[in-house]
Amino acid sequence: MCAFLGRKRYDSFLGNEGLHLRAWLPSNLRAFVVAVEYHYRIPDQVKESGDPRLLGVLDGIVEAYTGERGLMGGIGRDLINMLGVRIFYQYQSRLLQSGFSALFGP
Repeated sequence: MCAFLGRKRYDSFLGNEGLHLRAWLPSNLRAFVVAVEYHYRIPDQVKESGDPRLLGVLDGIVEAYTGERGLMGGIGRDLINMLGVRIFYQYQSRLLQSGFSALFGP
């Protein structure tokens, strides 16, 4: 999806991970991703067309992928939620180990 949307920099953790995982793809899929990334600049072609419908569709795709409620935003929320749950259970475990169990049962 990053190749389709014309991503230029991959210096974040997820960007580096995406490039790393791309190397594990079968050669035909790697060739397809490279072709989309370097030969078919979809966002540039849509902007050159000036068609408001295409621009709206592209904006919708970008929002669905990178927006706060999109795929990448969801990954960020899930990570934050998982860290919060992990911190809660570590805290609960320490309380129980110290003998404090009034809030958590017998």
